[in-house]
Amino acid sequence: GAHLTLEERTAIAALGLTAAPIGVGDGLTGEMMKLAHRRWGEVVCPHTAVAIEALHDDAVARSPHPVVILATAHPAKFPETVRAVLGIDPPLPERVGDLYARAERMTALPCAVEPIKAHIRACLAGRA
Repeated sequence: GAHLTLEERTAIAALGLTAAPIGVGDGLTGEMMKLAHRRWGEVVCPHTAVAIEALHDDAVARSPHPVVILATAHPAKFPETVRAVLGIDPPLPERVGDLYARAERMTALPCAVEPIKAHIRACLAGRA
């Protein structure tokens, strides 16, 4: 089932927040994706759909605090799932609309911190 690690619980507590993990099956996830699309006109990723389902959890429903859902992934990251559930292809965000037409680039680096830092610095300086 769903669970939070000690590090996650510690970070949540340090922020003065509360969190409770929930688990949702694929069928219910799909139903929440449909609900978001039908009710709000939003195409959401499966992870966001699970958060929407969490609104039905007793502990969440009884909470006196506002509930915030943060969508952290674009639905285009899950095209097969969105297509299967909603029957549509999620469009890529405008800033990466030409993603599939772009040349793929990859740089192999040693598994060591300093060469990785050096490469990142070079990229940021426009030298890589």
